[in-house]
Amino acid sequence: MESDYLSGQTGHSKQSRSLFTATAVPMFIVGTAVILLLIIFVRASGILKRLDQNSRDILEQRVLNRKDYLQNNMVNEWSDLNVLSNKINEATTELLNEGVIDWETLDDTADAPSPILLAVAEDLVAELRAKRTSGIFVIFNTESLSGMEEGISSAKPGIYIRDPDPMSYASIRNEDLAVKYASTTMTRRMNIAMNGLWQPVFSFDKEGDARATEFLLRSYQTAYEQDGVKNAQDFGFWGLAPFGDTPSTPYTVSYTVPLILENGAVYGVLGVDLTQEYLQDLLPYNELTQSGSGAYLLVMSDVP
Repeated sequence: MESDYLSGQTGHSKQSRSLFTATAVPMFIVGTAVILLLIIFVRASGILKRLDQNSRDILEQRVLNRKDYLQNNMVNEWSDLNVLSNKINEATTELLNEGVIDWETLDDTADAPSPILLAVAEDLVAELRAKRTSGIFVIFNTESLSGMEEGISSAKPGIYIRDPDPMSYASIRNEDLAVKYASTTMTRRMNIAMNGLWQPVFSFDKEGDARATEFLLRSYQTAYEQDGVKNAQDFGFWGLAPFGDTPSTPYTVSYTVPLILENGAVYGVLGVDLTQEYLQDLLPYNELTQSGSGAYLLVMSDVP
């Protein structure tokens, strides 16, 4: 009886294996054939190429959107300084007529242009807020700067106000701002903290480094050498300014226009700038790919 039971069990196992083999092998063959057909279909239909092209199109569109965003801000926001420059010119003209300031000594000391800056201080802060730039600056000068082209050191009075985080909410008391360049008189009157790198005047003494003065020379000096009445916007210049905060990021991207009175006299520049850190925030590379391994490349070219 026991042998009959074992033989019956063995026969049942053989039948199960035979049934499994008879079922599995055809299914494996059919499955393999289906996969091969799918591969052939996908290759023949160009689906992979279309998916790859779609990915490229999405990437290209994102880059174009960022380009358009920056271009719109550069043209319609950051470089539109007409209203503010007119206010500075009006204040300067009025103070000259009243004898409060003197043209011959306007750029002699850190405090010489303070009456002008105090008259437009609120306008400077308001423009910085409205433009959402990293900084705004005014530099005064009433003489030729041709010596700078030869590396001659120079110091000029003015003001530079920095906003470390232009995208955040503005403080009513301007606690989020810092003065990087200005006289002590201005910093006390404006009640804005001094930047850790504060200086009373702008110093240009980087001999051999043309980029340290180009933002000033290409705007101011070009207008200064022109005769007659001039339009400040004709001399606007996008370039690099030496207002960075760290050795690894010594420059900011700046836009500068000359300050010109109605009689054509040039007496300084007005400008805004963007730190490299802020530009990185405006160009979030992690939006380019799902892995976040993309990168934006921002290029500046010298167009005469």
